[in-house]
Amino acid sequence: MSEILSLAQKFKKQSNETAALIETTLQDDLGKLHASFMKSLTESESIIKQGTESLDEKQTKLTESLETHYQAINTVLATHLSSVQVLTTENLKQQKAEIAQMMSEYSQELSQTMQAHQENALDFVYRRAWVVVIGCAIGALVMMGFGVMIGIKLG
Repeated sequence: MSEILSLAQKFKKQSNETAALIETTLQDDLGKLHASFMKSLTESESIIKQGTESLDEKQTKLTESLETHYQAINTVLATHLSSVQVLTTENLKQQKAEIAQMMSEYSQELSQTMQAHQENALDFVYRRAWVVVIGCAIGALVMMGFGVMIGIKLG
């Protein structure tokens, strides 16, 4: 039985040594795994921090670029509106001058037409007056002729 005890103690000793070795190996591997995770975590934090800083820089640059474009668009728009206003003002002045000239020409034409109508009306009245005078003269002559004929027959 002593052999069995001796074997059992040997087995126990080897088991304890193996368990200690496994535990040591496990602790070393866990330490290495922990160190690897911490290293990866630190690297990830560094990458995220750099990405955030890069995004902040890009956002700042984008904001500056947008402000520059906004100012350029405002300048172009103001210039365009000014040009349109100048062209519109010039066009309105030109149209005003053309309308004034057309009204002057129309007034002259209307005045000439009215004068022609007045001359035609006066001419018509004068012709009528002569017709009336001639008609009266003819009527007087006819009456005189009747008077003479009546006088001859009566007398």
